[in-house]
Formats: sequence, structure tokens, C-alpha cells
Amino acid sequence: MAFFLSIVPPNLITKPSDKKVIENEQLQFRCTATGNPVPKIRWMKDGRTVGFGEILSLGAQRNQSGEYWCSVDNGLSEAVNASADLDVQCKYDNVVALWSGVATEAIRSNIGKKICPDQEPNP
Repeated sequence: MAFFLSIVPPNLITKPSDKKVIENEQLQFRCTATGNPVPKIRWMKDGRTVGFGEILSLGAQRNQSGEYWCSVDNGLSEAVNASADLDVQCKYDNVVALWSGVATEAIRSNIGKKICPDQEPNP
């Protein structure tokens, strides 16, 4: 009786896609692969590992914008990689601030405009 072991290098089936979200929204990148042995999937950003498995879930913060890499490896050949960009947009607040009842010109000119909460009004 003969046994045949099928050895197959990793192959990407589903690649992550670019995403644009508002901060604090939940998002998922997906990456699936085939191969034998079954490939391991690692997620990377800025050269650091940020997750493992087919799905990378994030509660998006603006400092998480950037390029995310899905790296698939089963030890048979070079890892197979795919990337996607994440663009996290700020959740706007309307400028309505008055300090001590006196508004500076920068604030007066921005009242009612949308700015990011951690942004200073434009002069």
C-alpha cells in the first residue's frame, strides 16, 4: 500500500482590500490561503506583527492609518504577501467654543465649521 503526500506551496485565495473608515468604526481585513501543509497567516504593519489568522479586526483610530500586510507561509517556499491601505478619517466636531465669553479671531472664523476634535482652529 502506497501513501502519497501532496505538498503544495501557499497560494492566496482572498486578498485584503483598501478601506476608508471614520475613527472608532469597526473594520475587518480578510486574507485566505490554501496550501499543504496548511499555511499560517500573519498580519503586519510598519514591520511589526499586529495579528494572526484569516481576519484582522480593528476599532479604527487615526494613528492606525497605513499599509497592512497579509503574509502567508507554510515553510515550503517564500511567504506570499498581499497588502491593503487603511485610511482612518477623523470624526468631526463642530466648532462652537467660546473661552471666558471672548472668542479669538481664529475661533470666530471657524464657528460652525467641522474640525477634528484634537485639531486647533485655523487662524
